[in-house]
Amino acid sequence: TWELANGVWTQRVTAHAPPARSQHAMCYEPGRGVTVFGGIDSNGSPMNDVWFFDGVDWQTTYYSSAPTARAGATFVRTPYVCYLVGGWSPVQGMLGDVWQLTSIGWQLRSSTGLPPRRDAAGGRLWYDPPFAPAHWVPLLHGGTDGGASSLSDTWIFDNGWIPFPNAGGPARSEHTIVFDDPSDSLLLVGGRESSSSVPSTATTWRFDGIDWRELPTATRPPATIGAAVAMDPLRQRVVLAAGATDAQGSQLQPGQWEFEPAILSEHFGASCSYWPRTATLYGSICRRGEPWQGRVTVNNIFNLSWSLFVFGFSNTSWNGVPLPMSLGALGIPNCELLVEPLVTQVAAMEPPGPFLHGGAPFSLPIPNLPSAYGLDIYAQALVGQSTNVLVLSQGLRAQVW
Repeated sequence: TWELANGVWTQRVTAHAPPARSQHAMCYEPGRGVTVFGGIDSNGSPMNDVWFFDGVDWQTTYYSSAPTARAGATFVRTPYVCYLVGGWSPVQGMLGDVWQLTSIGWQLRSSTGLPPRRDAAGGRLWYDPPFAPAHWVPLLHGGTDGGASSLSDTWIFDNGWIPFPNAGGPARSEHTIVFDDPSDSLLLVGGRESSSSVPSTATTWRFDGIDWRELPTATRPPATIGAAVAMDPLRQRVVLAAGATDAQGSQLQPGQWEFEPAILSEHFGASCSYWPRTATLYGSICRRGEPWQGRVTVNNIFNLSWSLFVFGFSNTSWNGVPLPMSLGALGIPNCELLVEPLVTQVAAMEPPGPFLHGGAPFSLPIPNLPSAYGLDIYAQALVGQSTNVLVLSQGLRAQVW
């Protein structure tokens, strides 16, 4: 048993420990600690025992009603519950059932709906269904059905299995999925495309609740299968450790890799105006292949009629002129242009709503190109009446995903 704390691995010596195993499932639940289920023992036989680690020692509990002994099952967790999905049994073959371990023992949640599989990976998804409150649900992607190729389908479990038919994503098995807190999305790393191939998939994919997109990171871990991945909540880093770098699992990668948190958007500078008022600029997540959308809001008691949005790739210079640049010549003392105006859009201000606030929307197309990933786009809104600029928003930076 090893523990990662403050970026340092330490082997934990415990009074008790689970028997040696591989291809087991592991999950963390608040109040219960780490749960380990099943896997293959040192003789190659599947198991269905359960062990709990409370941070000090391991303990095991026998349950009369439990999932069949299996290997390659997947624990998929929401913030509060772990669900055991699928795996392979020498008696039943590939499995697609769903189990939940409660305070009174194992409960079978579903035995139909999901095509049987093993070596899948999963995470959690904030699901907003029609006519029902939004809530966390388990998400499962990929795996293998025992054939030569890995699977590429994505499913969620919400009182039954629901497929994401247009989620896309890579064909993978023996891969890893983790919820990345800074980007509020799921990251998929590693795995292999077929059951016999070497792990040639050193790619990272992101799922934001709509579809999977590959992240063409400049630096990436070695291609691995069966690695371990977790979110370090104190340092806000995704940590990837161990894993095999060959098809047989005999060559292991040393050390660990970390995915640096990406700040998807942030404000900079300050709003200013001729009269005492503030304009605020908001934007959605900036995704390749979709419009980057947002709006400016401002107290519109004086019936401001238009907004000019400016977009650029820099907030430090414009045609050799340093930014920020004073706009005192436009009659707005102490106000500054914060963004190079490479692209501009004009939108009419909407009528004032509650509390006399009005607004105007923007929509900037983003090309679906790998080269667009990681670019910073800067925006600012200038709001006016007739031919006069009267209010400027603060700046907004968005990183393209």
